[in-house]
Amino acid sequence: MKILKKILKQAAFFVLVCIFGVVLGLIFTVLRFTGKVKVKGALPKKWERGLLLVSNHPSLLETVLIPLLFFPRILFNPFQYLPWSTPDRRNFENFTTRWYLRWIRLFPVIPVERGQIVTAVQIHEFVERVVRKLKEKKAVVIFPEGGRTSSGKIELISRKGKKMRKLKSGVSKIIAMSNCLTVPLWIDKTELVLPRGARIPKFLRAEEIVIKIGKPIIRRITTEEVGKILLDLADN
Repeated sequence: MKILKKILKQAAFFVLVCIFGVVLGLIFTVLRFTGKVKVKGALPKKWERGLLLVSNHPSLLETVLIPLLFFPRILFNPFQYLPWSTPDRRNFENFTTRWYLRWIRLFPVIPVERGQIVTAVQIHEFVERVVRKLKEKKAVVIFPEGGRTSSGKIELISRKGKKMRKLKSGVSKIIAMSNCLTVPLWIDKTELVLPRGARIPKFLRAEEIVIKIGKPIIRRITTEEVGKILLDLADN
């Protein structure tokens, strides 16, 4: 019975990825063709170890845009190419409690505890789950600011004025424990296309979203180095 449930779950997941992957992938392609979304750089086509995508987090739109960087590969092998996301646990659970949104739980997610009261045990469990997936050679997306940029105190500023919150130390622990391939991402102007509180992206705005993909890093790096790499990428 457990095997049958697993097969049915995987089949449902594959169907959902095909449906949403085609629709969103085509929209993403049109936005790139029309210049509304510009992508500078490219993700690795293959990886022999876990792939950790580390990004700034100006809005909620990044959670959709980053997986679409793997389009159309996610259609052929979603189990390999659709990255695991790391949403806020409270937001994710509140969002998916609605019966018509429960299907979202089929997608690969590792919820993270956020807020003022987060225990060391919760942080450790989250890091362990991410490391486990990376050791399985999966791709994982994390936002080391610990939430959207605008929802916290700005402490990191680049030479050209790009801003971030202070990064959480868990990112360096994940990199060290998993021996993964780390790819930095910098995403600009999504907060203007999907402002805080808005539900639908306004791609007809004059602003152009820019996604910068940095060079893969194959070594251990500290949290401070991650911040510097992201801000340097933002300025280039």
